Amino acid sequence: GERDVPTRELARRAGRGARSAVGLYGFSQGGLLIEGGKWSPEAISPLVARADVPPQWRFVLMRPRGAVGLSGAEERQGFAQLSPMPATTTDRLCRLALLQLVPAVIEADFEHCAEALSEFGRLVGEYFAPIQGGVYADPQMRELAERLHARGIRGLCQSSWGPTLFALCPDVVAAQSLVNEISTESGSTNLELTIAEPLNRGATVEIVD
Repeated sequence: GERDVPTRELARRAGRGARSAVGLYGFSQGGLLIEGGKWSPEAISPLVARADVPPQWRFVLMRPRGAVGLSGAEERQGFAQLSPMPATTTDRLCRLALLQLVPAVIEADFEHCAEALSEFGRLVGEYFAPIQGGVYADPQMRELAERLHARGIRGLCQSSWGPTLFALCPDVVAAQSLVNEISTESGSTNLELTIAEPLNRGATVEIVD
């Protein structure tokens, strides 16, 4: 019978947000989200920055059909095997996120946003490389990323544990051109390619009586 219960409180009651709260804030707000990390194991990470992503930008999602990344017990085991992230890496990621990525999104500066995303993805991938076998988890996607980087495609990152990659594009025309280009390459028949637009609002829940 309760109404207007804050998302963080609902997450706390349901045992969600154990590692990250990005999904919680994405559900309630959408947009580009930067969380602040956990102060204690039982805490829900605070949201420290949010910005609307320019609506004309697009993301090209690339994944091998039927492939999945680590989750559940395998994901917990993967985290347990990793050494703590070096402070120098954490500091660089924070600077990229707060002083480059967020301002670039607010100013609709595609070039600087793409550059920040590429470096952020590379640094995170290097940290997870001992578990996933490299900066990118899937060998096929690793080869695809190398080809795209060689062509000057920036704003290319892996989503979570992969195998999905995403590339930021300045508009739908550029996104469709990239999809067409990838589709014509040999070995791309098993790839699922999706063009996604930014969602700058939270989820809509409809209760039907």
